Amino acid sequence: MQWFVFLFLCTLLLPFVRSNQINEEIHSEGFKSKLWSTNRTLTWKLDYDHSLYDSRKTYQDIQQAFDDWARYTELTFREATEGEKADFNLAFVSGDHSDGTPFDGPGEQVSHSFLPENSYAGHIHFDSTEKWSHEYDGIGYNLRLVAAHEIGSSLGLLHSDDRDSIMSLFYQVILPKEMLPQQDQDSIQALYGKKKNPMTTAPPSRHVRSAKIKKSKTTKKQKVTKHKHKQKVTKHKHKQKVTKHKHKQKVTKHKHKQKVTKHKHKQKVTKQKHKQKQKQKATNKRATTETQRTTTEKSELLTTIKKRYLLIKACYLLLTPNSMVCFRIAHGFNQLITYA
Repeated sequence: MQWFVFLFLCTLLLPFVRSNQINEEIHSEGFKSKLWSTNRTLTWKLDYDHSLYDSRKTYQDIQQAFDDWARYTELTFREATEGEKADFNLAFVSGDHSDGTPFDGPGEQVSHSFLPENSYAGHIHFDSTEKWSHEYDGIGYNLRLVAAHEIGSSLGLLHSDDRDSIMSLFYQVILPKEMLPQQDQDSIQALYGKKKNPMTTAPPSRHVRSAKIKKSKTTKKQKVTKHKHKQKVTKHKHKQKVTKHKHKQKVTKHKHKQKVTKHKHKQKVTKQKHKQKQKQKATNKRATTETQRTTTEKSELLTTIKKRYLLIKACYLLLTPNSMVCFRIAHGFNQLITYA
């Protein structure tokens, strides 16, 4: 049992001893040469695609976290413009994201950053699987507070043993009017100096309010807000479905109308073709009838002529004894019949 207590105490004291050793090194001239410049405005960029949270509030929280450090030093920060290379690159990621420090899921490490001398200096990552918040009620992790902690690390500050510090390893809720705690002001000013023209701010407090203050009331309020938000989302989805359904109906009607139009057009074309065929048949029938009638009339005419010829021939043979005359008359009738 004694060995267990001894080992437990060593485990607790080891980070404090190591932290003190590094704090001595951090103020060395070699380390200060790698700090960020105060002669220009430093830029930041957020790679944000976290649809669960309000993007406007998210960007606002990040800018406030940078302002918390700029308020007490000559450092200045602004969001980088589109296409501009940023000094600080912030992102919501999960699992292994190629910086050698993978996240391990909800409830464990929520974020990390790198000191100025590191090759990943300026990179700040937040675990996207954690529950993030813009409120100071202890529900989830407040993005501004966590971002301020990681920005402090990126600027060169190490973890503090003081639980009231924003640089503490243990997450605590610090109200906006209490940012930054005095020990953090002293630490950042030791690296970057005091602000020559300080902004008028409320005196910071060392007191860190517990995360459980008014938890039940805030929870009810949040539940009502979430319920209202859920109702809005449901209404919006229903509206989208109705719109899609109406659009689908319009498209269906339009397609049906097109089909009916095509069918009617097809019917018209068919009727026209049928009429044309009937006209052509009637014309052909008339032409055939006329041809047949002409042929019949011709045939009848020839028959009549032949009959008359035979009659005349018989008469002349009976009445005229001269055979030569009868022959000529018969020959003339033969030519008439031939030409006819």
